[in-house]
Amino acid sequence: MTAPLRVTLLAIALVALTAAGERTPGATNTGASPTAATAANPGAAYGLTYREGAFPIAGVAEVHTSDGFVYLDAADARKLLVEIWQNPPDSATGVLGALMPRDIAIEDPRHWAAFIGYTAEGHIEDDDAAPIDYNALLSEMQAELAATNPDRVAAGYDEIMLAGWAEAPHYDAATHKLYWAKRLRFGTPPQTMDSLNYAMRVLGREGRLELNVVADIGNLAKVNADAPIILRTVEFTAGNRYEDFNADTDDVAAYGLAGLIAGVVGAKAAKGV
Repeated sequence: MTAPLRVTLLAIALVALTAAGERTPGATNTGASPTAATAANPGAAYGLTYREGAFPIAGVAEVHTSDGFVYLDAADARKLLVEIWQNPPDSATGVLGALMPRDIAIEDPRHWAAFIGYTAEGHIEDDDAAPIDYNALLSEMQAELAATNPDRVAAGYDEIMLAGWAEAPHYDAATHKLYWAKRLRFGTPPQTMDSLNYAMRVLGREGRLELNVVADIGNLAKVNADAPIILRTVEFTAGNRYEDFNADTDDVAAYGLAGLIAGVVGAKAAKGV
């Protein structure tokens, strides 16, 4: 099952930035025949098991699949990211599972997946949510990312720029859930390529759930439509929820919402099918 490399990016960290066009095209063949897929498990063709139901995440949360979506466990999520989409093994560091549409084939350009992780860096206070100037924040992020280009070029990678919000940040103070998307541009004119960098966050007592979406930029409207559904499928369990925070015993993060958004600027995974 080999198909051209498609340009899509997963926001994970500002280190080891890798542009999608800098890898060998084509997907790894898992050895399974396409005819192995069944109505019960369409992922069988790629050696994946599509799961439905409720599944624990990091001992502090659960994911509940909803109609039209399936869950991949940690092993299958890493297999999708590294073996099938041909990303470096470190791109799957911290990946605990994934959610994706059930009825869109992995090789279909419309396919996308949200990779799940958990970071425990303390309780993130959201009292800075209302006054955040997202345009000013964007300008700061653009300058910070541009400053990394000399190192990128020296390492043999294309320049990268933050072209703008693909979707401006949305924060629901009642559920403590946040999502936003950036449009990243690789290369220099006339040879440039735009990529989608889409992030969803769920704030908890002492950390955050992270859902990082790998999707083609042309799928932005569909991912936007599905983002609220995906966010409803992941919840912290009792005792680990945002409202369970104990100021006397729990750590507080050194940043607020603005810092959380600004801190995830780069990308190092892509879709290789």
